[in-house]
Amino acid sequence: MTGTVSGGGAGGCCFDEVPFERMVQCDESHLFCDTCIERLAQEAAFGTAPPILACMHTDGCTATFPNRELRRTLKQDVYDKLIDRQVKARACVRAWVMQ
Repeated sequence: MTGTVSGGGAGGCCFDEVPFERMVQCDESHLFCDTCIERLAQEAAFGTAPPILACMHTDGCTATFPNRELRRTLKQDVYDKLIDRQVKARACVRAWVMQ
C-alpha cells in the first residue's frame, strides 16, 4: 500500500490506515503497510512468486525492498526462507550463464 508520512498512511494496496512505524519503503521511497509486505513475502518465500520483492506502486516502479526493511518487518522464518530462495535463484542464474 502506498502511504503518507503524517503519522501513518493509507494507499493503493489495502487502503488500511497504519502507523508510520509499520510502513515499509522500497528503494524509491514508496510506502506499504507491513501486512501487505508480509503477504507478498510469504508468496515469494513459500509459493510461486519470484523471490525478489518488487515495489507494488501503481506508477510502474521496479525498485526492490532493502534487506534492512525486510529484516525489520518480516517474521524470521519468512525472511530466512526468502533469503534462501534468493540465494538459490542467483546460483541457478550463475550456472545457466556459465554453460
